[in-house]
Amino acid sequence: MAPAPQLQGMCPEISWVQAGQWAEVCHVELDPESVNWYPRPPSASEQTFVLRVVGESMIPEYSPGTLIYVDPEKSAETGKDVIAVMTDTGEATFKRFIEEPGAGKMLKALNPAWKDPYLPINGNCRVIGVVVADMRMR
Repeated sequence: MAPAPQLQGMCPEISWVQAGQWAEVCHVELDPESVNWYPRPPSASEQTFVLRVVGESMIPEYSPGTLIYVDPEKSAETGKDVIAVMTDTGEATFKRFIEEPGAGKMLKALNPAWKDPYLPINGNCRVIGVVVADMRMR
């Protein structure tokens, strides 16, 4: 059995509103005393932050309350789960990034019961980070 990977640094848990702002300023002002901090996963950048999943669009893979680690230094690739900010509203959303030849880029909700699971990307959003880890609190 090999030793566990070395964890270095901490990641702040931010709100979805702060995540929308993160795309524009690459940080938000955080009061260290009022923020939950979690160990940064191996190979995640120092810019990594944590969001708590809300809503059911990514069920069954991500239940509401799951903590996701988002790395803004990683590039979106097809099949990766991402946080994107809608440019018209500034609202952050959590979906799977898909790029299909001939169909272009889109965001996909994983919930099989989700109405209209595909959201075409046509300049209406900006990917701000890739999910690099998740944690379920019990």
